[in-house]
Amino acid sequence: MSDHVQDVNFITCECGKQENNMSSYNWLLHIASCVVRKSKLTNKNISNYFSKTPTINKNVGSNEISVAVAPISESTTSSQNTDIGLKRGNLVSINQGLPLFFNTPKTFTSYQPNDTKLSSVSNNESPPTTQFSPQQDNLSNFHCLSNDIQNDLINSIKNVIITKIKNEIKDADFLAVITDETTDITKRSQLTTVFRYVNDKGVQERFIGFSDVSADRSAKSLADHFFSILPEYICDENKLVAQTYDGAAVMSGSHNGLQTLIKQKYKNAMYIHCYAHKLDLVLKQSVSHIKECKIFFTNLNGFAVFFSNSTKRINELDLIVKKRFPTIAPTRWNYNSRLINIMVEHKKEINQLMQSIVENADKWDGESIICARGFCLTLEDFDFNFNLIIFGKILPLARYLFDVLQKKVFDISYCTQKINEFKKQLNEYRQKFNLVWNEVNDLEKNKIIPSRNKRCRMVQVSEDRKINYKRLFYEIIDTILVKIDERFSEVYNLKFMGLLDFEKFSHYKDNFPQDKFSSLKQTYGQYFEFPKLKSELSIIYSSDQFHQTHIYKLLEYLRETDLTTVLPQVTKLCALILTIPATSASAERSFSALKRIKTYLRNNQTQNRLSNLSLLSIEKEVLMTTKCEPNFHNDVIKDFIKQNRRIELSYK
Repeated sequence: MSDHVQDVNFITCECGKQENNMSSYNWLLHIASCVVRKSKLTNKNISNYFSKTPTINKNVGSNEISVAVAPISESTTSSQNTDIGLKRGNLVSINQGLPLFFNTPKTFTSYQPNDTKLSSVSNNESPPTTQFSPQQDNLSNFHCLSNDIQNDLINSIKNVIITKIKNEIKDADFLAVITDETTDITKRSQLTTVFRYVNDKGVQERFIGFSDVSADRSAKSLADHFFSILPEYICDENKLVAQTYDGAAVMSGSHNGLQTLIKQKYKNAMYIHCYAHKLDLVLKQSVSHIKECKIFFTNLNGFAVFFSNSTKRINELDLIVKKRFPTIAPTRWNYNSRLINIMVEHKKEINQLMQSIVENADKWDGESIICARGFCLTLEDFDFNFNLIIFGKILPLARYLFDVLQKKVFDISYCTQKINEFKKQLNEYRQKFNLVWNEVNDLEKNKIIPSRNKRCRMVQVSEDRKINYKRLFYEIIDTILVKIDERFSEVYNLKFMGLLDFEKFSHYKDNFPQDKFSSLKQTYGQYFEFPKLKSELSIIYSSDQFHQTHIYKLLEYLRETDLTTVLPQVTKLCALILTIPATSASAERSFSALKRIKTYLRNNQTQNRLSNLSLLSIEKEVLMTTKCEPNFHNDVIKDFIKQNRRIELSYK
């Protein structure tokens, strides 16, 4: 049609109508109307369009054309907005269904928009000339099923969630970073990043994304990676108060490690070695230093290996014991407590199973018979039962401590308190050797298989057998206690956390903890007004209403009673202690989502798609909350249309 407007010396218009008088005013208006109808022009751009057509502009004038074709342009605008509404409605329907996918992440390749009516895209932005209620039958060919559109839509939803997280971090007083690294199914090194902070809803640990660091995993490269991410979330470098990693040299190195490089730029970013990793190393190294314990756990793990190698053995285990041996994770030594519990609770049934295999030799292979006979002797062995009783008491205590350390709601002060309680329990158990000795002797009297003479594997310090086992008993417990003191020695650098030790509030009432107060000045002095803090702490110590069980309980109480403005320095101190993470458990939990999303069958997705899907899966609670906000779909679509695409999603 534009060619006809440039040269009006023609007889027939494209619509089929003919006119012999080319200078006819009505005829030129007809041509202009056809241009508007076919080109889908609106009132906003009619004048600009016809200013480029001298023939029509000279004989009619752009203003008169605008008036003449206004009804047509309004009809065109209404039709365009309806079509745009259908496309935006398609996006909304997919947005509404996305949270369902992240309970079990999908690839979105088979998703079809639902058939329900979409009453409106948003309360804040609606078509200016028409309301729409599109049906599935009326939808255009825009179904949002291409890979590019899917990835762009997922990325837009991710950007909305990230914006919400940025706003939360902006309102928080302090920020801590948690990170860890793992290898995915394609042998790519994935670095996960988690931010911890405190807001009005409590302690938050938000997953930010995965980054492929396979090319360079040096401390400098990882530091450069963080230096590029952190400015997007924090404007003030002093806001970062802690960094928590595992004990790998590239992370924890005191000279060229990641924590040192970050602290050079973020001066207040104290390094915390993950407490869960420390406790795991304490148990692992304690056992490896004692020969008798090493032999005991080798025999114990042999039971799990024996049954895992045969479906027939597992079937017998299900029939007789009715409980399977758990899989032992080499990087989680505390998982041995599961194996210990099974052995303590079902030792009699396991012994019966082994006896059954030996007695029914004609039904079993030679390997099973030989192993079962050896396990029967092991179950009756005095050394094995002695260690089983000891670790049957110690490992459940350690397992409970692991569970506490991995709860994000518990602050580092509370975790330190639980570690001290674990030490206290070990010291109390150290005084109970006679009970352990009597229990082992009772088992010895009830043996099914008589004892046989064997070479003694224990270091002999006396001819008295009881003294030798007493030495072993003390050695096990003392080694664990020493390793705890070695691994958790940095706790003494966090003395200021004792300012909110509720058990000592009655003592602090008359004896203000000046040493802990000075520790806070030295470590985080720039964040507080110390004269005010000291007076507020004195109020806290003297009033029973502030004596809570946990620091987060105290913070909740201050907020519920609107005392945060009355005691702002104490409120800030609570937020600081709660922000410092004790473990990197949240970073490690993200690896489970990684394994669900990037599998053997879905191993070719891009890094951006992997990171975006992981964020939507891990932070699905944030997604569900944000989805209920009135502007969520509009925000997603606004971000979505920033991409250079052919489809039109902006209302005229």
